[in-house]
Amino acid sequence: MRPIRQPNGEEEPNGGGGGGPPPPPPIRHLDLNMICVGFEDFTAADVANMNNAIQVTRAIYATVRLNVRNVSFWQISVAEAGSHTVIDSQSEAEDLTSDWTVGNDSLDVFVVRAMNGADGWSAIDGSCDKNSKGMTGAVVSLNGSASNIANTLAHEVGHYLGLEHVPDSGNFIGGGGSSNSFTGIFTWQGTIMRRHCFVRS
Repeated sequence: MRPIRQPNGEEEPNGGGGGGPPPPPPIRHLDLNMICVGFEDFTAADVANMNNAIQVTRAIYATVRLNVRNVSFWQISVAEAGSHTVIDSQSEAEDLTSDWTVGNDSLDVFVVRAMNGADGWSAIDGSCDKNSKGMTGAVVSLNGSASNIANTLAHEVGHYLGLEHVPDSGNFIGGGGSSNSFTGIFTWQGTIMRRHCFVRS
């Protein structure tokens, strides 16, 4: 069977029902808890960078039909956070996620103003049981430029949703972890993320 031709001689989109590409997968949704650690120290620029990071993450994920839907903001005071206002290691990041959780079905993302040795930490294919052992959320910093901060959020949430680093330096989770400001994403990465238990219809 041949594609139906329009009067101008062009083929109908999608082959006019004659074996065109399959329809795109349905849009899936992810909700986030953005938890500001030591919130009194956050400047207006810090808040602007965090909001920009959310928008960039939304744009990256939308290309694979994953919608960052509801974003809630939470605060941990400097006094409550103690030494966790600055994260120096993966074990400290894990302690932070173990000590604090939000009792809902959204992914917890802890935002610190500074981190040493990395820009963020996350489990790969993290648990949806916030009482489990290990990292039960992603930890991201406001290190570097606005574009680096945006990449850090998308990158660490991507890890939590099941992605490993890829060698492609233009990918948002590529370059062996040093993806900086890159925003590329592969369809197969979206397929993996969309299967995670924090992602819903």
